[in-house]
Amino acid sequence: SRCAIEIAGAELSIFSPEDLSRIVWAFTELCDFADISNRRTHISKTLGRILSTIENSLLRWENGQKSSQNTKKIDDKVQDSLRFTLFFGKSRLLLPMLDQNIGTADADFDEEESERHSTQTDAHLPLLRDLTIDPATLCKMIYGFSTVSAKYPKMRGQNTLLRIAARLFASKNGQLLRECDSQDIVRLCYACAQAIRTAGIGFSSVDRDYILRHLPRRVVQLLNDSLMLKNNGSKSSRLDQLLPSELAALLWSLGELGIHCNRDDENSRLAHRKMNLVTPIPLLSTEEIESVSVSSSVDLFCGIIKLGYDQDDYPLLINNLVDLGNRADSLSPEDLYRVTDSIVKLQRSVEGRHRSENGNKPLSISIENACDNAASSIEKGEKKSNADIQNKNDGEVEKIVTQFEKEEAAADVIINNLDPSESKKDQAEQLLSQCNHLLSIVAEKASQKISKFTGQDIQRLLQIYVITPVQADVVVDAIDEEVNTRVSALEIAASTYSGSVQDLVRHAADSSVEAATALSTFSSAEEKLSASFMKGMKSLFDKPGNKEDDETATKTTSSAEDVARQVNRAAASSCKAAARLERVGKGALINAEKTLRDVEESAAFELGRCQELIAAYRRLEFKTGTRKTRYDEERRRDMGKRILTRLFQ
Repeated sequence: SRCAIEIAGAELSIFSPEDLSRIVWAFTELCDFADISNRRTHISKTLGRILSTIENSLLRWENGQKSSQNTKKIDDKVQDSLRFTLFFGKSRLLLPMLDQNIGTADADFDEEESERHSTQTDAHLPLLRDLTIDPATLCKMIYGFSTVSAKYPKMRGQNTLLRIAARLFASKNGQLLRECDSQDIVRLCYACAQAIRTAGIGFSSVDRDYILRHLPRRVVQLLNDSLMLKNNGSKSSRLDQLLPSELAALLWSLGELGIHCNRDDENSRLAHRKMNLVTPIPLLSTEEIESVSVSSSVDLFCGIIKLGYDQDDYPLLINNLVDLGNRADSLSPEDLYRVTDSIVKLQRSVEGRHRSENGNKPLSISIENACDNAASSIEKGEKKSNADIQNKNDGEVEKIVTQFEKEEAAADVIINNLDPSESKKDQAEQLLSQCNHLLSIVAEKASQKISKFTGQDIQRLLQIYVITPVQADVVVDAIDEEVNTRVSALEIAASTYSGSVQDLVRHAADSSVEAATALSTFSSAEEKLSASFMKGMKSLFDKPGNKEDDETATKTTSSAEDVARQVNRAAASSCKAAARLERVGKGALINAEKTLRDVEESAAFELGRCQELIAAYRRLEFKTGTRKTRYDEERRRDMGKRILTRLFQ
């Protein structure tokens, strides 16, 4: 795949947009971009050229533009290329739907939105037959670019591709979505969610409308319609056909795009207009959840919490929490924050739902009480039965009650005592128990990995502990120590500032070169003088055949040469560093000193927020559920006097 993308970059004009899209997708799927250290700049440039080529082709199609070379030969080649380009893996000759135009107004728009969108595009709407890329390939290619942008946020540029793809699939009442494979729909939704999350500010209002409103609506409509087909006799819904990893990616994407799960919607056919998903989430077993990666398991959990859930999803959430607890060592710092945030939201939601349904009564463990009641009732029944038998048959019928009958009677009593409402209550208690268990594990892992957290991740984690509030003294103590260490390092760096980094590196390079030159000159002169002097003295006093002085002179010369080589290597490294800073500054038009200062100031800003949040956490009284004021008594009295003085003026 790496060779293919390099060949495509060298001979860009001989590849069609469809071929370039497939090459990009294969490269992002098969090749790890982080491993290409020596050719990363060249590969990045090639990806930029390919992206621009595909983007320009799609923009010309969207605006209904033809090629400037209107010769019949060129037109015939273009038509032949489009004729044999597949459309959802099928021949274009057999699809009459390709003669339709792509509209701008969605069927769910009101009149104002329809007018606004109609004024922002040309009257010449594109034909599907003229689309230069298979929509399925477009989804794969956009997903590939999104994975690169997620790892390298500076490599962004797929905003136009996302808007065109969203407009393409949302038009004509989502007709193309019904032809699209479920895996490709997951890829497109995931790319949209990643783009909004990492580069949401860079989207225009029209782009955001298509990506955040119209495409998610059509995807939800497709999922809801598949549920109705399932109820009418179809084998499965769209969600049931997905693999566990694909289901996790789709649920997280829909949650990020603003979809809500509402299975009680009265009109499921029109629920998509309110961004409501009525399709139930498939129940995944523990083995199925364990088969996905840790990041996919985190996406599944966070996606369910963002979408919303009901009591039917409690078993799925319990299985997911158990899996995350077993693999907590593999959670990244960002995943630790996401899991903590989702657990806190889940706890508050479950407790609030229980209180609203049971008159503000807190959850208590009831399954053990139910079993105890069942055992006591069985025991009482057995005593009564035994007394009757002894009175009637003088103790002979007691042998009839076998152990099997006792177990069956116990099971019947338990089933009678545990109604569906009690079962849901028990699941809620088990869910809260798993939440508390995983929350303690995540806090322990966060305290161990706190040195790998960014300032923003630390600030967001502290905000959860302070606002909720959650008692986590161990992790807050570790955060306090880490924040103080980083603040001290930044203060020392600020106090020892002695010029820009470019000047320092250039001065170090010049000084190293001067030292190497002086040492080389001094060594050669000293070597000549020492050699002539030692030769004369040796001729006067040395005995013939004495080799000790020769070995001493050889060792001295070798040591001097080693020192000279080390100084030369240091000078070469300093010159390379200075040259790299200069080349990057010219090529990227950045100032290394300004970049470092910006990073330093942003880190100091986040650490300052962390210090205040730590102080706010220290003022919490977890036993009483109160917070201490940040003003001392004298300051409070002074503020009260000032307020009273202003009132009576």
